[in-house]
Amino acid sequence: MIWIFNGIRLYLINQGVDDSILHAIIQIIIPFIIYYVAEDVFDVSGVVAVVIAGILNISSGRNISNFTPEIRLVTSRTWDLVVYVLNGIVFVLLGIEIPFAMEELVHNDNINTFGATLLAFIIWIMLVVIRFLWSYIYSTFSNNGDGKIVLWSKTRFDDCLMSGISGVRGAVTMVGALSIPMTIKGGAAFPSRTLLLFIASAVIIFSLLGATLLIPILTKNSAPVAYRGSTLTSENEDDESDEDSDETPIELTEFEANRVILEKTVKKLRSEMDDGDTAVYSSVIAEYLYDVRNLGIQSRNQVKTSQISKHRVRGKKDAELWDISFNCELEAIDELYDNHEISDESYDLAIKKIARYKKEIVHRRSNQTVEFFYNYFRRTYLQIKHLIYRSVNSDDIQQINQDSIKISIAGAKNALKKLQELNQSDSDDIDDDLIYIFQRHYEDRLELLQGKYRGRSPQFNSERMNLEIKALSYRRAFVQDMLEQGKISKTTANELRKNINYSEEVISIGVD
Repeated sequence: MIWIFNGIRLYLINQGVDDSILHAIIQIIIPFIIYYVAEDVFDVSGVVAVVIAGILNISSGRNISNFTPEIRLVTSRTWDLVVYVLNGIVFVLLGIEIPFAMEELVHNDNINTFGATLLAFIIWIMLVVIRFLWSYIYSTFSNNGDGKIVLWSKTRFDDCLMSGISGVRGAVTMVGALSIPMTIKGGAAFPSRTLLLFIASAVIIFSLLGATLLIPILTKNSAPVAYRGSTLTSENEDDESDEDSDETPIELTEFEANRVILEKTVKKLRSEMDDGDTAVYSSVIAEYLYDVRNLGIQSRNQVKTSQISKHRVRGKKDAELWDISFNCELEAIDELYDNHEISDESYDLAIKKIARYKKEIVHRRSNQTVEFFYNYFRRTYLQIKHLIYRSVNSDDIQQINQDSIKISIAGAKNALKKLQELNQSDSDDIDDDLIYIFQRHYEDRLELLQGKYRGRSPQFNSERMNLEIKALSYRRAFVQDMLEQGKISKTTANELRKNINYSEEVISIGVD
């Protein structure tokens, strides 16, 4: 169900429905709908269903980039508020349940109160250890774009230890215990329900006391406390009224000014590219070129997209460049097959796959709604089918997977070679920025396939974040320049600054 809801949200975004309040409300009601359907329709645990839906939603986080910074910021802050309120409800439930659980536990001769408390403490210790081990192992073997694995790090050890100790443990368990019925089918009391409630409540209390006592000991600095929402940039300076001053003749609308600012920012970043990390600059420049391209698409009343995709071709030039790239990939596949480097089955699958892509580019469905949901659910179905097939026939597809990697690497290299030739040619048939976007697309694919992809390494992300903040400062400067030159109004400048502030706040959310 979470895939269905995500598909609906992406469809709304593609249709231009980008109201942040609407998307925040949709995100909030999704868990309640899933809980209701799981409990009343399928007669399974609603709590477990919601937890699984949350995990699947996080695993499909690649769709987050489709949403505007405003939507991402509002939904993030909304969930901060919801989580804060729910944590408060947990303590209300603690206050209600603990007296009853304690009373029944003390008067129950079959249950040792001290033993139950000791059991809750042991469970809390186990939760801390499991969380610490998971965090340490994951941080050790992930985010290593250079291929080096450092097994021991004092800083990572301390961070993972604090991660294991901090936070409330047992809240989900207590909610699950509260969802247990009071009686079983025969009318008798549910066995050990009071014990479950007591243990869950005690684990929460131990987690609070443990964090309160141990975190100050582990942290050696005394930085000021930062609360949720305290990093939001104030916009009071942008809310001044324009009524006291006469309007300067306006030359550019907000849409036109935004495009000019983005183009100037790209030009500024390209001028600095030789002095910094080329990969980091290329990543940020490509993202800005996506935005410039989307503005051009919107100006022609077409559906916007967050990146180039063979599934979302929006112009003739896109189709031409995809056709050129696919032909290069086909040449690479034929060369591998002629040299007997791939099997007949892998060759047939690769040829059929590219043929299907080329057919989709030429034959577009007239109804955009049907086209969107067809492609979305088709991709979801193929992903699920691939996971099931891989788990059942792992030995059979091992050779096909190896051949697929060879095919993808060779195709990407051949396409990049052709794109480089087009970029160096004097022909004006295809825009240089579009070629740049395609080059970045194939470079990312090549790095990922060769194990050199740095898009998730801490160092790369840190450098990219710093460059994004610098780019936002350039955008602010360009807004001020255009305002002083009389090319935009104060109202337009305030809207542009507001969007920049949203983008900057989204970056700070990622850091937090």
